Amino acid sequence: MYSVFTKEMKKDYTILAPDIFPIHMELVKEIFRMYGYHLDILHYTGKKVVDTGLEHLHNDLCYPAICMLGQQLYGLTCGDYDPHKTALIQFQTGGGCRASNYIWLLRKALYNMGMSDVPVISLSFNKIEECPGFKVTPPFLAKGLMAILYGDMLMLLRNQVRPYEQQSGQTLATVEKWNRELSAQFRRNEGLLPAQIRQNLQKIAADFAAIPVCRTEKVKVGIVGEIYVKYSPFGNNNLEEFLFSEGCEYMVPGVLSFLRFLFYNKETDYLYYGGSQAKKNFSVVAGGVIRKLEKIMLDFVEGNIDVLVSTTIIETGLDIPNANTIIIHDADRLGLSQLYQIRGRVGRSGRTSYAFLMYRRDKLLREEAEKRLQAIREFTELGSGIKIAMRDLELRGAGNLLGAEQHGHMQAVGYDLYCKLLNEAVLALRGENEAEDFETVVDCDIDAYIP
Repeated sequence: MYSVFTKEMKKDYTILAPDIFPIHMELVKEIFRMYGYHLDILHYTGKKVVDTGLEHLHNDLCYPAICMLGQQLYGLTCGDYDPHKTALIQFQTGGGCRASNYIWLLRKALYNMGMSDVPVISLSFNKIEECPGFKVTPPFLAKGLMAILYGDMLMLLRNQVRPYEQQSGQTLATVEKWNRELSAQFRRNEGLLPAQIRQNLQKIAADFAAIPVCRTEKVKVGIVGEIYVKYSPFGNNNLEEFLFSEGCEYMVPGVLSFLRFLFYNKETDYLYYGGSQAKKNFSVVAGGVIRKLEKIMLDFVEGNIDVLVSTTIIETGLDIPNANTIIIHDADRLGLSQLYQIRGRVGRSGRTSYAFLMYRRDKLLREEAEKRLQAIREFTELGSGIKIAMRDLELRGAGNLLGAEQHGHMQAVGYDLYCKLLNEAVLALRGENEAEDFETVVDCDIDAYIP
């Protein structure tokens, strides 16, 4: 017998989840909280976790199972959580993957440990188990997928920028900044509608594009394999940090690609084993859309088609070395950092590349639009990101950084005076006074001589 997570438990129970995807899981946690669940992500590592897994699980299990389940069992036994107010959660694919059976391994271990009253929740798209206290509704699922999308964006951009950053730690600081910002948005039930997602992705891309980088040649390493070992630093013995220390650029595929595999898997299951026609139809539609988009992109990458017509979504990291010309329609409507990102989709190989920024004939451009286009025309050399960022700061204004109003335009006083005023404000908040240092010049309209 095992305990079931009930509606009454939802109010005061803490649900423990293993740290599978370090960036994504913190965002997923906020989605759970939106629906009233108290989810904690476990970050335990080291020999103590592995020993706990080996002690309470079958020692012939795969290493990912020992690490992942060991984290949860260690969390129950180390004293950080009350076992009588704690539940565990595991993802079940429902396919041939052994991970679909982890939930039963946990229950057997809990029974042997005398903790069979600890509920284990199944998180599955297939509703393998019904749980009265835990329901994955369509809105819940959709918001969870949006959190995964944001996590993929942050992870992929971090992997592309960090090996080349000029100032150590700036990339990771940007990831942390957006993790906090997105978590705060989720708590306000924001950042999950299509327009909000688009705006956030554009801002994320702009922030990473503004990080000064050194475009030196580095060895590129792709990380593939079992899903837990591929993404979890604990599971792969900090492989990404090792590659980074060796001067490599490492790349891990997005988590959404794993979910795409699940759609394909459902079609195969229905073909050979039958099942729900509705689930099969949903998988066919979702998989078909993904396949169509993937085919278009691959045909363009491989040179089978010469022209790709796309929205501004291409600014989010598309890398096609053989593309050497881009035409940006209605360029006057785009922001400066956005133009910079889109222009960067070409010129990614040794071929001379061209970017045409178009606007409508006889259209009267606003002054700000003219300045944005002029900046893009002016800054074309490598390493222009910081110059673009500074020009964008001048055009849009930095705002009131120390207050809640978030307003003001820096160009009204000039950048140098703005920095001086900002420094004075910081010193005033600290209670420090800086002696004024200035020169006085007096012009007198008289003739005078010094003997």
